[in-house]
Amino acid sequence: MRVSDRLDVADDELAALRHPEPPHTTAYLSAIATAGLDCAFRFFTLRLDGRLLAMAYGFVVRHPLIGPLHLPVFVGGSPVNLGPPFHFATADLAEDTLDVLAGAMRADASALGAKFLLFRDFWEPGPGTACDGLLRRLGFRRIPMFADAVLKVAWPDFDGYLASLPGKTRKSVRRDARQVAAAGYHVEAHQGALPPGAVATLHALWVNLYEKYHDPDQIFLTEDYFRRVTELPETIVILASHGGKPVGFDLLLAREGMLESTYSGLDHKHVGSVSLHRHMGHHIIRFALSHGYHTVDFGISNETAKAKLGCRFRMSLGYLRPLSRFWGAVRIDRHLFPEPVLPPGLPRANVAEDSDVPS
Repeated sequence: MRVSDRLDVADDELAALRHPEPPHTTAYLSAIATAGLDCAFRFFTLRLDGRLLAMAYGFVVRHPLIGPLHLPVFVGGSPVNLGPPFHFATADLAEDTLDVLAGAMRADASALGAKFLLFRDFWEPGPGTACDGLLRRLGFRRIPMFADAVLKVAWPDFDGYLASLPGKTRKSVRRDARQVAAAGYHVEAHQGALPPGAVATLHALWVNLYEKYHDPDQIFLTEDYFRRVTELPETIVILASHGGKPVGFDLLLAREGMLESTYSGLDHKHVGSVSLHRHMGHHIIRFALSHGYHTVDFGISNETAKAKLGCRFRMSLGYLRPLSRFWGAVRIDRHLFPEPVLPPGLPRANVAEDSDVPS
């Protein structure tokens, strides 16, 4: 077992860890670990006779409690993406090695001063009977975390997608496109080098939304994060501009036939009442269809609007454990991670049927 703040794994080794879902690339994980985010990043690798059996990662972050009060929490997973913290070569190895990885993460979390350990984003129905039982025996409590919006892109083209929508929604999509064009906005996809100065602009646009919504769970992203991530080949930026000036963006990551929408930004004062950001979501779907992707992961929040796009929702489950008897006795974990409040009647993803969605 090796524990480090740097990922020391070859590309092909990491790519071979396919369970429970394909990992991000070593370049991406290394980029976010060195982007100056306000957290302590940690990697855990388990080898036998030199062969990589499993890998996990997580970070220590000051989690908001009440008002200005924060508690250090070790979160298994990524501070900037959804997805489970563990990757195994096979499902059998998950059952055989999960306790070793969990033990190493618990020891490291305690040494770093964390008060709770959270393993995040096992997609419902969970990590499997054996792993669920093991985590519970290790003192973890299973909790619901997020509703993740997933759109299966099964149409031959964008017109086919439009035809699948209810008439009212279809008219809204077309009206948005006309409004955006009439207002002089231009939306296009960038892959590779961005225009000069664009990275700083993306960061400023993201800060606009960050300051508008003040989500306590959102870690602050640095300009270096945007610089490092947009340099990667798996990154696509949907960029909206007006008169040559960027006014909005969506940052996407391509992984195993899926487009993952990670972050967005908008100059809401400039855009005003124009439905630009909603139209950019339609552009993501158009891009996915024209480039052969089978799934778009639109992420969490704003569930009602994403349901209108045709998304279905998969629940993220977490496993939470206090790291001392004191923090277990005060029962403060239910205030740290309350159950999500979701709109009623969200269409649920069928994990068994959606086998090409990483789960």
